[in-house]
Amino acid sequence: MANVNWTREQVLVALALYCYLPFGKLDQSTPIIIDVANRLGRTPGALAMKLNNLAGLDPEITSSGRVGLTGSSNTDKAIWAEFESDREATLLQSQKLLNELYDGKTPLDLSIPDEAPSEAEEPILALPEVTSSKAFVTIRRGQNLFRKMVLSSYKVRCCITGFSHPNLLVASHIRPWSMDQENRLNPKNGLCLNSFHDKAFDTGLIAIRPDLTIALSNEFIAGARTADVPEWFLSFEGKSIIKPTKFHPSKEFLDWHYNEIFKR
Repeated sequence: MANVNWTREQVLVALALYCYLPFGKLDQSTPIIIDVANRLGRTPGALAMKLNNLAGLDPEITSSGRVGLTGSSNTDKAIWAEFESDREATLLQSQKLLNELYDGKTPLDLSIPDEAPSEAEEPILALPEVTSSKAFVTIRRGQNLFRKMVLSSYKVRCCITGFSHPNLLVASHIRPWSMDQENRLNPKNGLCLNSFHDKAFDTGLIAIRPDLTIALSNEFIAGARTADVPEWFLSFEGKSIIKPTKFHPSKEFLDWHYNEIFKR
């Protein structure tokens, strides 16, 4: 099978893995790569090479001095172009194909538990070419897909504090889920934050400037001092966040949050 051309569906499965795995895990010894390769009828080395071909198309990887591979096929390039132009539809389709290799279940164990279910389980996202009862996926499925991409990009660490317990980490939207349909599943619209800083970010008490430094509002600073909060909470002002390995937060989205939500 190694010399057989990759199908569109197989490359989409590879894209799903690429979005979930940290850049440093795109090699043939990674367990999930071995397992997915076997299910695709490919060797782990071939799948790892395909993932690195996709990395070679990712401008964030190449502009950072890291090196993917340069042997991308026309199919690779076409799917990457679709991913750049319509992330939501492409991600949902790639996730669907990956799940089909595992009888409809998400296979990935990245030590990132899903968020606890909320009361809001409305169907909102239509899958292409699917009708009737299969016409929608739930908010929860989309949120958990987004969560895994964002947390893995930050190596399961809060980008402000470095805290690394996944049960207390949140994939926080920069532009809220409800306000920007086009970027609900865009990992560049996400930050990995601990629960405390996620709430502070959502309510505008803190912000991340477009230069990726941390801003604390006067209200946050005053409240912390009144409550005799340890100085550690205030020590992050002006410091840079821990940068992700890929899917860096969009400066456009950060600028919007800083000007529209942040309580200076």
